[in-house]
Amino acid sequence: INTKLTDQKLYFKIKMVILMIKIDYLNHNKKYKNDVIKNLKEWNNKSFDNKDITVIATKDNELVGFYQIKEHDNDNTSFSPWLANVYIIPSKRKLGYSKKLLESIPTILKDLGYDTLYLHTKLNDYYDKFGWKKLMSFIKDDGIERSIYIFKIWFVTKTKGPEIFFDKKKTPLITELIF
Repeated sequence: INTKLTDQKLYFKIKMVILMIKIDYLNHNKKYKNDVIKNLKEWNNKSFDNKDITVIATKDNELVGFYQIKEHDNDNTSFSPWLANVYIIPSKRKLGYSKKLLESIPTILKDLGYDTLYLHTKLNDYYDKFGWKKLMSFIKDDGIERSIYIFKIWFVTKTKGPEIFFDKKKTPLITELIF
C-alpha cells in the first residue's frame, strides 16, 4: 500500500469536512451579532452599523468569519456598494475559511440584486484569484499604498457554490448556503 497516497487522500477528506461551513446573513442569525460587534472593535476599532449587510460564516454553531457590504467604505468616490471588513476569527485563519467566505460573493450579490462590488485593500493581488479586477492604486494619508478593486458577476467564469433561485417577487427561495 502506498501510504503517502493514502495519507494524502485522508488529508483531503479531513480538509473537506473541516471546510464545510454555513454562509448566511447576520439578520437571519442575530445570536452572532455580539460576536461580530466585538471582533470589529477589537480588530480595527470599527463600529457596527445596522445599515450594512453582514454575511457570516459559521461552523458547528460557531462564528468563523464575516464580511460586510456597505454603501460606502471610507472612500471618496461615487463607487457603490463596497465589500468591507472581511474578517476571519484568528484561531480559524490559514484553514481555507476566507476562500470559502469570498466564494459566496457571486451568490450573495445575485440575492441582493447587485452585479458589481468594490473594495479597497492593502493586499495587492490577493483578490485577483476570486475574480476581482484592479481598478487603480492610491496612497492614503497614512502613506500606505492601497488598491481599489471591482468585482462584476460576469467576471466569474465558474460560479462556486449553489445558485439561488427566485420566485416572481424576487424573493430568494433559499436563505442559506452550505459549502
